[in-house]
Amino acid sequence: MIWHYRTVNALAHEVTGIEMGSRQEVVLRLKDQELMLVSLDLDVMASLKHALSDGAIRSDKLAFFFRDFANMLTAGLALNPILLTFKESSLDVQLAGACGKISEDLVSGKSLAQAMENTKSFPRLAVHVISSGEKAGHLPLVMGLLADHFKFSGDLKGKCLGALIYPACVLVFLLGALIYVSQVVVPQLAPLLPSEALQEPLTRGMLALSSCVRTGWLPLLGGLLISAMVGVIFVRHKPRRWADFLLRLPLLGLILKDLQISVCFFELFILLKSGIPLDVALQAVSLSVNDGTGFQMERSRAYLSAGHTFSGALIATKYFPRLVIETVRLGEEMGRYDDYCERVFKLYYRSFETRVGILVGALQPLMLGICGVFIMAMALAFLKPIYANLTQIGALKQ
Repeated sequence: MIWHYRTVNALAHEVTGIEMGSRQEVVLRLKDQELMLVSLDLDVMASLKHALSDGAIRSDKLAFFFRDFANMLTAGLALNPILLTFKESSLDVQLAGACGKISEDLVSGKSLAQAMENTKSFPRLAVHVISSGEKAGHLPLVMGLLADHFKFSGDLKGKCLGALIYPACVLVFLLGALIYVSQVVVPQLAPLLPSEALQEPLTRGMLALSSCVRTGWLPLLGGLLISAMVGVIFVRHKPRRWADFLLRLPLLGLILKDLQISVCFFELFILLKSGIPLDVALQAVSLSVNDGTGFQMERSRAYLSAGHTFSGALIATKYFPRLVIETVRLGEEMGRYDDYCERVFKLYYRSFETRVGILVGALQPLMLGICGVFIMAMALAFLKPIYANLTQIGALKQ
């Protein structure tokens, strides 16, 4: 639960903010800070959003958080003042609440990575990188790397959503047009049809479709909703099987594989640049990226433990393209795994962008073509017979 509080401190100054947890926990937490409670209000909408998001903070918020954190560390500020600044100034209630919990755990003696992990609001990758940065003593560097990572993640989600907007809008338009035509237009046109038109396959098919939509739209809608719920449950509980199925699709599979490889190697670059050993970094990536490529990263880690080089381990999986293997081999020869993992990421992200552009370019005329076919089918099934009938009536009158 997320609460907005208003308190008064020992100097009689008003202190306001946001806290997460049960009401009793929040009250005790404020008493420990020697704050006298004035009001405590539950933010219902924020609590609901927090519950639906599983407590995870959005990528764009994390990007700003880690960038500002890195800048403040570079300026010489200590961890607790930085976290309290975020807690008081952040507009994101989840981030503000998480910063408050981290600050309390730091006071109790926990490390920054342990405190972040306890909030359950930060991704596993961030915890690994922060832990490595604390041990190596270069927190500002790893904070900057995390900011770059989450900015990339946010941009990637935006690009994928942008590619889906046009097809989704056209699909909604088609479904709306189908329901409207079936409910309103077809019942008015059907009595005007001549008897010979009812023998035409196209006309009979459109009438049957209209009747089906009119009488069965509610069960159909219920079936679609149930199917969507089952699909979401399956994807959440069996993400790897779903990812393997998508990878087998002709064009979409290639796009997804490019995307997964770019994401995996970008995370690997971040971890290696932070000073994390290769085998630990591979394990972290496989846990963070729960898809087919993440599973292959775990397999390559097993081969690495058996004595293979990293490029040899990638070959043994029989999954990664030759371009990935040759680039990694160059990194082995140069002793710069991190830089060459970044090269793999850039190569496959550019490939992903190119393929998405091709797919979107093909989808737009395809969806317009479907709309055109639907309109033409309506014209041939109803308007053409009615027009022919009216023409015959006009000729008889003359």
